[in-house]
Amino acid sequence: MTARAYAASLPDVFRRRSRLPTEAAISVLARKWTIESPAITDVAPDRIRVLLTKLLAAHRVDDWSSFRRRDWRQVAAILWMEPLDPLPARIPGMIERLIAALDRAGRRAWPTLIHAYLRSFNPSLPGFNRVIGSIRDRLGDVDHPELRIWQARDQRAALFSPDLAAAKIASMLAETPEHADALLADLGLDAMVLGHNLGRAIHRNFLGQVRDRLARTNYTRDWFDAALACIDDGKSLIHPTLRGDVTCALLDPFANGDSVAPPDIRATIRKLILDRVGDPRFEPDNWHAASETARSVMRRWLVGETIEAFFRLINQTAEHDSWPYRRAFWLAVHRRGLVSDACIVLGRKARENRSTRRSIEMRTSEFRDSEAQAALILKIRTLTVTEWTEVGKLRIWLENSRNTPALHRPDYTADELRDVAQFEFIHRNSSRYSWQNNVADTMAAVLGVRLTQSEYQVR
Repeated sequence: MTARAYAASLPDVFRRRSRLPTEAAISVLARKWTIESPAITDVAPDRIRVLLTKLLAAHRVDDWSSFRRRDWRQVAAILWMEPLDPLPARIPGMIERLIAALDRAGRRAWPTLIHAYLRSFNPSLPGFNRVIGSIRDRLGDVDHPELRIWQARDQRAALFSPDLAAAKIASMLAETPEHADALLADLGLDAMVLGHNLGRAIHRNFLGQVRDRLARTNYTRDWFDAALACIDDGKSLIHPTLRGDVTCALLDPFANGDSVAPPDIRATIRKLILDRVGDPRFEPDNWHAASETARSVMRRWLVGETIEAFFRLINQTAEHDSWPYRRAFWLAVHRRGLVSDACIVLGRKARENRSTRRSIEMRTSEFRDSEAQAALILKIRTLTVTEWTEVGKLRIWLENSRNTPALHRPDYTADELRDVAQFEFIHRNSSRYSWQNNVADTMAAVLGVRLTQSEYQVR
């Protein structure tokens, strides 16, 4: 939205062309009234500064005779505009004077105060609760068409009950998220209101509703898509400052397993979180507001997807019949919750292959000296394992061994991942589960966890 268009959407105080502040000044204020609400250090736009000066002068001499109806409507519009210093609502006696002046000005003046209330929506602001009571009183005993509309909106969504409004509106949104835009418009909640405190409170409550429905599997795919569109507009999160709440809403329901949603929904959630929040292993600062449950679920999904991506990569060129057995084995280990981390290392040819890049969403490492091969490194509790796309030994290192490879280094040499390990296996007799049983025996001896052959059988 341009600064001029933004000004046109503001209350009457900004609408007269002769009173418009400069383009730069409007832009400064517009930046304040965005979702992220950065702090303002610049002076307020010209007209607001004039009005504030007039307010202070009238207060000092206790003479309000110069204030006209339009002035009081403008005061209502900027009552809690927090960049102003002092905040108009903090001027002693201002709230009572304003209420009395709006009553004298007629009911047409009250919608301006209603918009200021919705935009600010912070009970800790001075005079806020007094204003709410006054609005309620006047909604019930007037016949002005616009106030009747606001009365109906309040009856429907508890708009003038700060402790109820956000939860009530969020519940309405959760029932029919596909009609979110129409619902919010019917309630008189425009982009300016939704970008501030009330919008954030509604969004936080809505995310709680999404979390609960995912956990109860009480939704359809159409509902999920519509709900996700209320969370993300395709370019960014609707409320980036609530990304911690977003991760909890979308990931916490999977704390006890992935059966609460089909693979396509899990893939959609994983991609959205990766795109908007990042990988918790590499961008931990983005996850400080997320729950430990959300971080754990995301890491589990990323490990599983890394294993799947590696075997998709193999499937493009594999000629050896052991790959389905390798995939089944390592996914069985992952299902047991034993794999804490995983990464893929790509050779140059694999990195430059477009189909390879399409099949791998997460961050990868690279070989400095290998042309064709790719390797998978797994962290299985105290063990580190390497597998290769081409036929080669499976190697397992004990924790803290001198040559145990670390995960997620930017690059490796092939020799580092073929260095002498404590345990080495050749993929022989896969269909008879020979090497798989040997690896399972080793893991049982070192980790104390026994996998049964039925868990890693190819079906």
